[in-house]
Amino acid sequence: MKFSIHIHNFGLFSDPRVIGQLAKAADDAGWEAVFVADHLQSHWQGEQKPIADPWVAMTVIAMSTTRCKFGPMVTPLSRRRPWQLTSEIVTLDRLSNGRLILGVGSGTGISSSFTPFNEEPDARRRAELMEESLDIMTGFWTGEPVTYAGQHFNVDNARFLPTPVQKPRVPIWVAGHWPHKRPFRRAAHWDGVFIDGPGVDWMKGEIISQQDFRDSMGYTLDHRRELGITGPFDVVIGGHTPNMDRAAESLKPYADLGATWWVEAIMEGFHGVDEALALIRRGPPRL
Repeated sequence: MKFSIHIHNFGLFSDPRVIGQLAKAADDAGWEAVFVADHLQSHWQGEQKPIADPWVAMTVIAMSTTRCKFGPMVTPLSRRRPWQLTSEIVTLDRLSNGRLILGVGSGTGISSSFTPFNEEPDARRRAELMEESLDIMTGFWTGEPVTYAGQHFNVDNARFLPTPVQKPRVPIWVAGHWPHKRPFRRAAHWDGVFIDGPGVDWMKGEIISQQDFRDSMGYTLDHRRELGITGPFDVVIGGHTPNMDRAAESLKPYADLGATWWVEAIMEGFHGVDEALALIRRGPPRL
């Protein structure tokens, strides 16, 4: 199991200079990746909080680190233009010499990041937008001309250069909330799945149950086999560890079941900035 931090870039952690500090500390201390959230607005305990743009934050992370992978966890493709995102992703991958991981989802936080801006409210249509965006972006990343006719997007003989450093492309992880099965079938086509479970309260230090983890991972991998897809595939879980001294004890069963990554949440409500830096500097758990 690899260990990463997930900076929720709002409130105390919306300052890009703080994000850079945290990322450098993680890089120095042996964490394997630094992720950020992608929301337009953030409310905490009834109060709206300042928020940092995730793509600018990822530029800061890329410039503050030399080893760690990084990326959005996750970006809602349903409110992004795939051609613009294509260029942003390639630029970050080249800036970091091939360290970007693209975490994607169809979108949550409807009341704060979709409704006020007249973005698509329907879950099924958001999923369609995500699938079409992935088709278009992966086409553009080949460096060849793309023509695409979808329900939501159309491209007429367009080409993007340069291509990503990573070959054949930037890794894509798809988020899913078990027991909703469509996201897990979707994830099977790509490079990893970020699994969340029903009724899990990160504020209480809860993790998806081992049974739900087995079921969701098994379902995804079974579908992957049915598709005839082979090769590496990451299985990712995350949350907040209130007692880092017991983190290894809590997480080892998931590693034994097949989890390949743990994503440790860094956010206002869990830590102050100094506390977060201290946690990161002690390094990841040792299983």
